[in-house]
Amino acid sequence: MYRRKRFQNKVCTSSFLLPVCAVVCVLLWLLVPPIDTSKFIGLAFCGITTALMIELNNTNMLIRVRSRMVSATFVMLWSACQFLHPFGWSHVAALCMMICYHALFHSYQQMQAMNDAFIIFLSLGICSLIIPPMVVVALPFLIALWAFRAMSIRAFFACILGFITPLWIVLGWLYFKDGIPDAIAYYTPLLQLDFATHALEPNRIWAFCFVLGMALISSIHFMRTNFQDKIRVRMLFYFLLWMQLIWVAMMVLFSQQFDVYFLLYIMTVSPLIAHFFTLSNTWVSNAFFVLCMILFFAFTGCNIWMPSFSF
Repeated sequence: MYRRKRFQNKVCTSSFLLPVCAVVCVLLWLLVPPIDTSKFIGLAFCGITTALMIELNNTNMLIRVRSRMVSATFVMLWSACQFLHPFGWSHVAALCMMICYHALFHSYQQMQAMNDAFIIFLSLGICSLIIPPMVVVALPFLIALWAFRAMSIRAFFACILGFITPLWIVLGWLYFKDGIPDAIAYYTPLLQLDFATHALEPNRIWAFCFVLGMALISSIHFMRTNFQDKIRVRMLFYFLLWMQLIWVAMMVLFSQQFDVYFLLYIMTVSPLIAHFFTLSNTWVSNAFFVLCMILFFAFTGCNIWMPSFSF
């Protein structure tokens, strides 16, 4: 039965969506001073990660209609958060995690998934070196490899080898440089639990609430309509549903590293949000889409003109 395209559907399936978002991204990145090298490096990481997001969507057909909404959602949410613009470890972690998602989704029902398993855990090993609590993310990826029917004895040992390879290299370098005490002093504060989410700046709290609200509604929509997707796509989205819970827990437990986990959260929920806005077709979802656009521009404006606004 033919369904009339609403405003949200026209926007989400437009061929101009991603180019417009790319221009807006650059403007938002360079609109707020200071414009320094750190921001240009951050913008480069954003571009590379977004390109990988485009490929992730195209390769796995996350949305069953032609749409660039997945990458557009990701780049716009990242660009709206001015505190995520200067280069930091969050950018490296986001790139590594995107590589993990690529390799994991490619391993689906692959009998010989050793290469994918090695790449996944090599990237996780690098993330764990710069953000030690991320070592716990190794368990969901192991479970996902088993659920995707890609786990075997050889793949399991590839996981172990990939995970410890960065550790070997860094420990060897620290040993010869006598830097092990300094490394212990650096990692100790990062491993401590910190529930001081109330100490976060208001713009971070409002950004989290905004993305969380869209993610919750999008997750509910997917759970109600996932029977229309292929089994493979459903499995990929189920993994993203679990990962978003993990990132929320990490933001609460390690609030001193909020920016890192929040960027990973944006990356994880962007396909879910895009799935909801692109495939839903009711006046309620259309009104919610318009409301989200208004809130997005309001939040972005507050970040630009009042970086330290409070309520």
